[in-house]
Amino acid sequence: MSAPTFARTLRGYLDERGWSQGRLARLAAVDNALLGRFLSGKRWPGPITVGLLASALRLDDEATDGLYIAAALLPPGVSPETLIRALALARVARSEAA
Repeated sequence: MSAPTFARTLRGYLDERGWSQGRLARLAAVDNALLGRFLSGKRWPGPITVGLLASALRLDDEATDGLYIAAALLPPGVSPETLIRALALARVARSEAA
């Protein structure tokens, strides 16, 4: 079984930057053990934690929204139309991964 979408997405950002889990934990002010559970797919973050992670990763608005969506959360300020498009894209991505 593959890791949940949020875990894969977050791991991708770490790998892309060459960052360790510990570095992201420090920069985001998130407990390292908790971050490890997010990365393993054992826990899902809340909206505040997603915001902290996105800020620490210096994600642009689109990537930040994607991180919220990967965590099954509605990004701040997202319209219903945008949510519908995002859900459709997520459905396609899941079917391609299966």
